[in-house]
Formats: sequence, structure tokens, C-alpha cells
Amino acid sequence: MIVDGDFGPDDMMALLYLIQLPELHIAAVTVTGTGLAHCPEGAENAAAVLAHLGREDTPVACGEQEPLGGENVFPEEWRQAADGLADQLGLTPSEAGAGSDAVGLIVETISSSPEPVRLLALGPLTNLARALSDAPEIVNNIERLVIMGGAVDVPGSVPPT
Repeated sequence: MIVDGDFGPDDMMALLYLIQLPELHIAAVTVTGTGLAHCPEGAENAAAVLAHLGREDTPVACGEQEPLGGENVFPEEWRQAADGLADQLGLTPSEAGAGSDAVGLIVETISSSPEPVRLLALGPLTNLARALSDAPEIVNNIERLVIMGGAVDVPGSVPPT
């Protein structure tokens, strides 16, 4: 499984839960820089959770800082609070393994997997959209895509700017 999120509190809790399931292998974690946490801070927080649970070998990478479309961004004070989540949880933020090419990590993980990969998208879909645009052939090795969907045709949880 690849977990792609913006690594606000809900994504941190999801990763803490998922990583402990013995039947689930998390092959990669990608952080969209267009969501709640900034990158690289969101990736450092995700890496801190993985390190805390003895999974330092799981690669973590950041995505782009600009969305492909739309203008609703999280307020800066929300983003700064999310940036410090590892500290707030008593974890040491980790730069270990926090690369800067989430799209490349998604494409490589799916392309090189001998089995179809599950994708769990917990935040904005920028990384996934770019991966599918850059390498549409990876769709043939995706078993399932689960999206924690957001708002459609409504303002959503972010106030208009």
C-alpha cells in the first residue's frame, strides 16, 4: 500500500493505525505539499511516526507545493500547527528518507511491485493526479484506490480566500 496524505492530525493518526496492522505492508508514504502540512515538515512528521514504530525503511517523499487547480488553501496558522505535529506527539521529526519527489516514488513503487498496489489518498489528490498523468501505464498495477473524498460542489472545510 502507498499512503498519500497531507499529514494533518487525521493522517498522522491513520498512519499510526495502519502501520500496526500485521496484514498490511506500507511500501511508501507520500505527502502532498498542497494540503494541511507544508513539505518538508509533513514528510518529516510522517517519517517520525514510521521511525517511532521501527519502520525507518519505509520511503517518504514530498510532493509539489502548488495545486494543479483551485484556490482554496488552508489558512497559514492551520498549516503551521500541522507542521509541528511530531513535536506535539512527543516524536522527533525525522529528515531520514524524506525525499522530494512524491510523484516519482508513487510511479516507481507501483511500477516495480510484483503485485498490484493499493493506494490510500487521505489529502489533496495532486500527487496521484501527477503520477497518473506522467505514467498512465501504472493504472494497470493498481489494485484499489481509496480516497478520503472532500467536498464536491460545496465550499468544503477551508474558508474562501
